[in-house]
Amino acid sequence: MRVVAGPICAVVAALMAAGCGRNRYDPWLVPEEQFAATVRTIALVSTEMPQDLEDPDPAQATFDSLLAAELRAAGFIVVTPAVTREIWGRLVDSVGGYYDPLLQFMQCTVDEGFLSPAQLSMIDVDDDASRLLDTLAAKLAVPRGGEDLSRI
Repeated sequence: MRVVAGPICAVVAALMAAGCGRNRYDPWLVPEEQFAATVRTIALVSTEMPQDLEDPDPAQATFDSLLAAELRAAGFIVVTPAVTREIWGRLVDSVGGYYDPLLQFMQCTVDEGFLSPAQLSMIDVDDDASRLLDTLAAKLAVPRGGEDLSRI
């Protein structure tokens, strides 16, 4: 079994590397008529309000409701920012184990000598999104304020 794993890891690694050179799909390049013909539901995410507003919440609520009203008038089903945040929160909470096969593959590359254990240790893995964001922010020297980014 060990003899088969090496060539399989090599083939998978080669296939993954071959896909890296392709042009990535850019959803913003979809022609407007194609977009309008296929999209029926739009999930809104609140925009960031200017920092100099004393109380940005009313402005945010007004902007969100005006945008939602315009989209509904255009015939779209609109998912509000609050519901969008809830959906993403549930999604983040339920992805446990999603990356396990990739992590097993990466461990296989170490076992077969394609990567060193030190290289593998460069990949940050955590079950808690907030801790992972803190780890990444520390590596990038980006200060994390009081905002809760665990639901991104």
